[in-house]
Amino acid sequence: NLKLAHILYEMILNEGAICYLTRTSDYDLSDMYSKNHKLEDLRKRVKMIDSAKTTLFISLHLNAYQSSKVEGIQVFYQNNEKSKSLAEILQTNLNKKNTNEKKCKIGDYYLLNNTKTTGVIVEYGFLSNPNDRKKVLKDSYLKEIATIIKQSMKEYLR
Repeated sequence: NLKLAHILYEMILNEGAICYLTRTSDYDLSDMYSKNHKLEDLRKRVKMIDSAKTTLFISLHLNAYQSSKVEGIQVFYQNNEKSKSLAEILQTNLNKKNTNEKKCKIGDYYLLNNTKTTGVIVEYGFLSNPNDRKKVLKDSYLKEIATIIKQSMKEYLR
């Protein structure tokens, strides 16, 4: 996830846009003695996203499932029209990398439910699927995904 985030970050900066990362290496944002590291990490991400006063956010994730047959890229959105519009553009463009066309879905996730900023979650592969796992380890594949995300963001902002 961090590798893809760094690639996308550089691409966005090279376009002349302002871009922020909620983290730059492999750590969570919770305090060392937190009683609930996951929740504190998510709360701090929400605060960072909303306080940055950005136009939109993209949260990058890898997925896993019980069946190794499940594969592909899935986009989840907030329950509002702006987020849905962004998700539809992303999903349509990312479907070029999917074996089977997927539809974006409303996501019931802390980050989507609690941010005021328009955003989406992009699950760009399933670690439980051998083919997806191989793809996400390749820099060339991550660059392709980053390019599609960047182009989709530009399309949305137009």
